[in-house]
Amino acid sequence: MWNAPRLRLVAAIVLLATVLATSLYWLRLGQTHKAWREQTLQQAARHAAQLAAAVADSQSGALGNVDYALQGLRAEYSAAPQRLDERAAHIVASFPAGMLRQIAVIGADGFLTYSSLDNTRRVYLGDREHFKVHAIRRSDQIYISEPVLGRVSGAWSIQFSRPVFRRGHFAGVMVFSIAPEYFVKRFTALQLGPNDSMALLRSDGRFLARNRLQGQTMGKLFDLNAPFRGLPVGGQGTFRMASALDQVSRVYAWQGLDVFSLIAVVGFDEHAILAPVERTIAASRQRNALGLLLLGGLAVAFCALLLQVARQLQALAESEARYRGPFAQSGSAMLPIDPADGRLIDADPAAAFYGPSHAVLAPLRLEQLDTLPPETLH
Repeated sequence: MWNAPRLRLVAAIVLLATVLATSLYWLRLGQTHKAWREQTLQQAARHAAQLAAAVADSQSGALGNVDYALQGLRAEYSAAPQRLDERAAHIVASFPAGMLRQIAVIGADGFLTYSSLDNTRRVYLGDREHFKVHAIRRSDQIYISEPVLGRVSGAWSIQFSRPVFRRGHFAGVMVFSIAPEYFVKRFTALQLGPNDSMALLRSDGRFLARNRLQGQTMGKLFDLNAPFRGLPVGGQGTFRMASALDQVSRVYAWQGLDVFSLIAVVGFDEHAILAPVERTIAASRQRNALGLLLLGGLAVAFCALLLQVARQLQALAESEARYRGPFAQSGSAMLPIDPADGRLIDADPAAAFYGPSHAVLAPLRLEQLDTLPPETLH
């Protein structure tokens, strides 16, 4: 039988269950939203990896042409030094406009012996990185320097160089100076987002070219914590990181260029990637919040109804107790009777005067207890 305490307990259980269910649902919704973000970022990482592979392949082809021309000119220079100026001019003209800043030859003593820009200046370049590497290695390998400010050209360039040998001895270095802007132009043709980045790095992690903030990045390290640092050339991978240059968080992918010991890196702005997802999540949260508020309102209304019924039952019980108090304590036999049909409504303990117990008396009618005619009793 329902009574006030039970109704209050049911109301408390309903309210607690609603709070727990709402909390668990909201927690699950948050986990779902987090999974959406992660899936979106993973898709972006796969896209970045595909683009990095394409960039690496494209740059390998372009740089392969540079090295092919470098080796060809070096061979012609060894065979006919007097034709160097003619052949160098032809090669410069055959490259895309603005790509090849200078062709130079550094002698074994470190001084410039030929420049396609100015062949009259005697400039010492023995302190340049690309000269010292070849002077020490004495092996025929291409070397790509970090961007340097040219002492003849007065412009920034990346030095692609190979050693020159005569009769098996080191005789100097031939250098093709490539403008970093050439790579930047190739990057911008891909129509990246305003905060997306694309860069070409040396294997030590130093920038050669970058589509954004080029002037601030040339020769600087990508990041000391970059995962590709120290790995074998030719690897690949993805990672997430906030750039130390502009503090933009990006999803990165990198791809090594095996032959040239370079790394192509593509980074997509996380904020731009997640913007559509965040709009969907915001709309989802709004819809679910309204639904949960409606559910909570219904639960509160139901609990309020239960508590109202409980209060009514409590008031009824208290009223009955007030009625039964003096009735039960009376010393006279009291039999409340319904005047309409003579039915006994109740019987106090003193009614045992009539003989039967309270349980027997209560259901009887008055004529069953008295010998007077019914019309007299009514």
